[in-house]
Amino acid sequence: MSRKAAKPALQYEHRRGRPASPRAREKRERPWLVALVVLPLTAAVAAAVGVSGETWGPEAWGNLAPDWPGGGYGFGITLGVLEAVTAGLFIAPLTRVKFKKAKVRSVAWAAAALPGMVAFGLVSALTLWSMRPRRRRRNGSCYYEGHSCWVHEQYPYVWLVSLLATVAVGLFLLFSIGIHFDRRRKAPAST
Repeated sequence: MSRKAAKPALQYEHRRGRPASPRAREKRERPWLVALVVLPLTAAVAAAVGVSGETWGPEAWGNLAPDWPGGGYGFGITLGVLEAVTAGLFIAPLTRVKFKKAKVRSVAWAAAALPGMVAFGLVSALTLWSMRPRRRRRNGSCYYEGHSCWVHEQYPYVWLVSLLATVAVGLFLLFSIGIHFDRRRKAPAST
């Protein structure tokens, strides 16, 4: 056997089920993408949620909640329903993302999820504004009308009402989507 014939036979070829080489793994993971795109975007959304909760929270709970149908508890139910719906608007486009098959289409679906993510963050900020802070973190403005301590004293179980509304609507959406896909799967194929 000549040397030329033996050299290609000794080269390593990746097979399914075997661990990939470190170089191939680095190509797939792309840590720079996470560092340059995902982390700053997440930080920007978190900052927007924090600022919006601080800005809109007292006004929404002080002005809107008492006049809302059902009072503060009705407002809490509305926020709970909106949380489930906006979470669905955020998650639904992400289920279509398949980077290995279609990169451009996947980027478009990921971009379509951004408005849902921002809306979910804003609604969550309003909901979290009703949570009373720990005693050591309370300041003098905590008891002003619309602020978190005032909300907690006026509507002590609003957090539970919001949580139950979120869970109930989320389960309803999951159940109805499951029934829809089950019917599509069982439907006879038309030719």
